[in-house]
Amino acid sequence: MAANLQIHPIRDSRAMRGTEYFFISAIVTILGVRLFLELTGFPRLGGGSSIHVAHVLWGGLLMAAAILVLILFLNRGAEELAALAGGAGFGLFIDEVGKFVTRDNNYFFQPAVAIMYVTFVAIFLAARYILTAWNFTRIEVLSNAINEMRDIPAGSFREDTRERVLAALDQASQDWLTASLLEIIDRAGAVPEARPAAAYERWKGYWHRRYRTLASRRWFNNVIVAFFVIQAASAAATMLALMFGGGSIAAKIDVLSFAEWAILGSNLIASIFVFWGLILIRRSRLAAFRMFERSMLISIFISQFFLFISEGFDALPGFIFDLLLLLAIRFFIQHEEGTAAEFQISRKA
Repeated sequence: MAANLQIHPIRDSRAMRGTEYFFISAIVTILGVRLFLELTGFPRLGGGSSIHVAHVLWGGLLMAAAILVLILFLNRGAEELAALAGGAGFGLFIDEVGKFVTRDNNYFFQPAVAIMYVTFVAIFLAARYILTAWNFTRIEVLSNAINEMRDIPAGSFREDTRERVLAALDQASQDWLTASLLEIIDRAGAVPEARPAAAYERWKGYWHRRYRTLASRRWFNNVIVAFFVIQAASAAATMLALMFGGGSIAAKIDVLSFAEWAILGSNLIASIFVFWGLILIRRSRLAAFRMFERSMLISIFISQFFLFISEGFDALPGFIFDLLLLLAIRFFIQHEEGTAAEFQISRKA
């Protein structure tokens, strides 16, 4: 009986895809609800009646539906549908967090956006840590391979899925189970790889290709470096104006809020990494871009949090810009790492 109660969690190697669906669905739901309420003047069910069905209740129903879909159905499409429904439900739920952290049930509580932001960041980091902190065990590798093979009975086992399963089995130790799975795959065959069924996947693939084309151009690289030069100079000018313009810093402590001081402090730290990167850029572009990446991470995880506290949804465009800039920096890092690897190979040759 005790052995039956033991829990051995098995991670899904494709879980980040479902997590991505969850986050996008939740964020789009929050923004959609806020936009709809703003455009319609925040209507109530029944007009002027006292009845008001909070959308947190609809969120609970959607999350319950997502759980039931996962319980009742087995295929990958059901998992993706559950991720979308669960994300939408969670978005409806957390959108009303302002009502539950204030005495007057204030839906418009401005720091609520920061609470949402921290919640999403914490969930993402936790999911990423669970999936990447340690290598997949043999049991996890084989379980994921079997999980991918569930499309075989329906005759929808695709070529790309087959390649992924073979790569997974290649990592596992060779025994009777591995041999049996390989035999099943050989007998089953595979259907040709099809275009992604979901419109979102096609949209993501299109913009990913466009982005890589843009980021691979030399002028784009120079624009990014120029931006960081201007950003560092602007941050330095702001700090100098604060220290020497219009009175001492001590006199301004009571004027600026804690959030404003936190934003200034995190921007200063981010600027130090930018200056450090600019110093390193002649010697090592890879090292310089890594400094720029740290600067952006500080901006996204610290500065942006306090901006959401002080500005609410007005800080969203700046967050999107920072996120796109971080993606650009990481593209350059991958490119430089590839160049460095090729250089090392050529030297050995």
